[in-house]
Formats: sequence, C-alpha cells, structure tokens
Amino acid sequence: MADSGLDVTLTGEVPRDAGPAVQRAAYRTVQEALTNVRKHAPGSAVEVAFHQSGTAVEVTVANTVGRHPALGLPSARHGLIGLRERAEQPGGALSHGPTPDGGCLLHARLPWAARRTARSARRPPRRERFSPGRPGTGGGAARMAQLRDCGRAARRM
Repeated sequence: MADSGLDVTLTGEVPRDAGPAVQRAAYRTVQEALTNVRKHAPGSAVEVAFHQSGTAVEVTVANTVGRHPALGLPSARHGLIGLRERAEQPGGALSHGPTPDGGCLLHARLPWAARRTARSARRPPRRERFSPGRPGTGGGAARMAQLRDCGRAARRM
C-alpha cells in the first residue's frame, strides 16, 4: 500500500491464522483494487478495511472520485474476473461497483477455517495511514459507516 503512491487508510488486518491461501487472496484483492484506482481514479483517497466475520475474512476497498483524469489505459476487466474466481474457489464472493458519491467499492468475502487463539481474539484492529506526502482526505466516521453498510449488503448477496 505504501508503494502504491495513493492516499490509503488501512483498518484491521487479515488474521495471522487465516492460512496462506486466504492471506494471498486478500493481498491480491487489495493489489488489484489499488491498481484499478491508480488507473481509473488517480488522486482519490482509498480506504482498505479487513474484518473477520465468522469463518470469513471480509476485504473492502473503497475510493473517492479521482482528482485527476483517468489514465485512459485499456482494460479487459481480467483483473476483476481473476479476483472473482479466486474468491469463489473456496466458496467466497466478490462484488464491486460505484458508490453514491461517485467513487468505487470492491468487497470480497474469503472463507477460512477459524483457529483463533484467545490472544488473537483480544487483539484490537490495526489502523494505519499511508499517504504520499499530502494531508489525508480519508473519509472519517461517515465513510467508515458507509463501508460497513456496503459490507453488510455484500454479505447478504
């Protein structure tokens, strides 16, 4: 995220005991989402959130409207197709689309076999801020509420 050159806010983390396949799928999901933001909405603020929901890891990536014109690079949407296949293979799901404020939201549900320890259950979510040198524009409480609502709607799909 730090190398993306985007203004990214991170909330939560993938549980360490989620297993390498889920960790890799979460990494690839965020990587593809950030690539899409750089390509289609340069200059936008991005929020990445990880949340554990029962026996699944929820990955949400939301961005605001870009402040610069899109790069105009061709897109065959193969990246999103690959992410959907990666999420669906173990029984998960991927959804994406525009937000009411003109940004974009990508949500992945990645199932895993929970082996939580008492220590990992008590650990509070990690919150980090990555910014390429300009003050953050990262959304605040209202934006996080919107992310939670979108995640709930995606889980009902």
